Amino acid sequence: MSYLRWLHSNWYVFWKSSNALKADDELLAIWYAGAEKLPSLTFKELKGIKSIKSLKEVMKKFFTKEEFKRISEKDWEELWIAVKEWIKDVKEKYKEETINHCSEKECPFWRNGKCLYDNGCLIVDVNKGNFDNIKRNFERLKK
Repeated sequence: MSYLRWLHSNWYVFWKSSNALKADDELLAIWYAGAEKLPSLTFKELKGIKSIKSLKEVMKKFFTKEEFKRISEKDWEELWIAVKEWIKDVKEKYKEETINHCSEKECPFWRNGKCLYDNGCLIVDVNKGNFDNIKRNFERLKK
């Protein structure tokens, strides 16, 4: 999903396709017209941003000094709105998927009052027939 496009902005910002299994691993591509680097940041990197100032601090490492100076305040405001919208969308997506339908009695991955599997329980996935996700997530939990 695109949040900003070069046709109407100096930014091209979009939710990047990935194999993310949890919210923290979701990617947002944040590209600026004429910049050398085309960075993608994770939800984990962006979720703590609370202002344009903190957004600039996170983004600074991706630009040369000249590129960074070229970015107008209007551009930063535009990016801040897009980042906030994406954070809201990621939270919404994973809100539905984080419901634990299992319990301490039935779940072999239950620790500290919840299932270790971030996107719902493996038992629920088995019942839904999501076998590819089960194998991939089970391997991740074994680490």
